[in-house]
Amino acid sequence: MHLRSALRVSSIALMLVALAGCGDDDPTGSSDDALTIEDFVGSWTGTSLVFTNNANPSESVDVIAEGAAAVRFTVLTGGGTRTWVDAGADSDEWDALVSISGNTMTSVPAESSRPTRTYTFTFVGGVLTLTDTNSEFDFTDTDATPVSATEVATFVRN
Repeated sequence: MHLRSALRVSSIALMLVALAGCGDDDPTGSSDDALTIEDFVGSWTGTSLVFTNNANPSESVDVIAEGAAAVRFTVLTGGGTRTWVDAGADSDEWDALVSISGNTMTSVPAESSRPTRTYTFTFVGGVLTLTDTNSEFDFTDTDATPVSATEVATFVRN
């Protein structure tokens, strides 16, 4: 896994920040209750960030488990977020405004150069999981052109 690739798609962390505050910690894991952005307020830490090659599902990497990156985010009242990705020399941070509708979260970065990201999410047993099936990742670790990938990130509240 290449750190720059992780940062290119690290905007999921941005979204993760938005979703991370998902509702109460209902042990039943129901994500069917209507949530508002206020349910996401708080600080969150990523426990895994897995990229799976859409063309070759046997090719998968967890950049957090491999120690290549650490992801944290904070959701503020009103939906503002701040995300940090610590990946050594390739570290990054950014602000965004997030919104939720049903089980979909949309993250609109403050910087116009960053893409808007849309994720589906679940919140089960205090664990927030965000999924983007339209992500990209460089599985070669050589700065090659990223390929189509599914990105799944999990977070726990601090």
